[in-house]
Amino acid sequence: MIHFYTRRFGWWLLVLVGLALVGDGQYTLAQPGLRAASGEGTAVWFLRYSNSTGDADISFRYGRLPAFAGDWDGDGVDTPGWFDDDTSTWYLRNSLTAGESDITFYYGSPGDVPLVGDWDGDGADGVGVFRPAAGGWLLRNSLMSGDADIEFLYGNPGDIPVVGDWNGDGVDTIGVFRSSEFAWYLRNSLSGGDADVTFLYGTSGDIPLAGDWDGDGIDSVGIYRPGDTLWALRHTLSDGPADVTFVYGAPGDLPVLGDWNGDNVDTAGVMRASFAIYLPLVQATKGVRPN
Repeated sequence: MIHFYTRRFGWWLLVLVGLALVGDGQYTLAQPGLRAASGEGTAVWFLRYSNSTGDADISFRYGRLPAFAGDWDGDGVDTPGWFDDDTSTWYLRNSLTAGESDITFYYGSPGDVPLVGDWDGDGADGVGVFRPAAGGWLLRNSLMSGDADIEFLYGNPGDIPVVGDWNGDGVDTIGVFRSSEFAWYLRNSLSGGDADVTFLYGTSGDIPLAGDWDGDGIDSVGIYRPGDTLWALRHTLSDGPADVTFVYGAPGDLPVLGDWNGDNVDTAGVMRASFAIYLPLVQATKGVRPN
């Protein structure tokens, strides 16, 4: 097992599987966080059309971890993207397939947390960044470099940002998940101020989720529990037990959510690192593999 750190997500545990000797006398292992060498990238996406256990309905390779999804062209289908933390470059694709990015631009600074949402209600997602130390939100309505269209402060150091349409008005607004309290603080406008909706949901170590699980036009919340690959989703913005629970993914996967088929329901997916690096071996004698 290897622990590794990213500025955006803290400590993650990578379980090494499939360590193998290949024909040229080298070992290969999968390691996330490495830069893609081609348009297909290092991340494999496994997406489901329903919030239930089962095999992936769609799988493809694109980008590198961590990544995200959004509706970049307003066609009602979410597709993949990723943010290069080192260069503040966004790479977006308009189809659920492997291939080169359709849109590339610079926005943000190293260490920013990438955000996706429809900030102006035009049916297409824009981007943004969250600056954890100051609780700063800087949002763009267009998929290109430039200054923030909307900028404000919300949240405390250590909060995890979330985005969703909490009131069904067609505009995504913001919130934070405060893991130390298991508390959600949601705003119905893109501005600083007090939370409009507050409730408790989840436990320590959960990854917060937001999406429209029932197609009613209103986003609600959920959690992904990495150790159990458990998804637990709520239909209302309130305390209470999960309305939908299922297991999907494998240890080490990162959750991703989106409307993959245009049915107005957000469903689950996972992203999995897949990148071969090669470790030269000392030549052994008499067919004995070196220790």
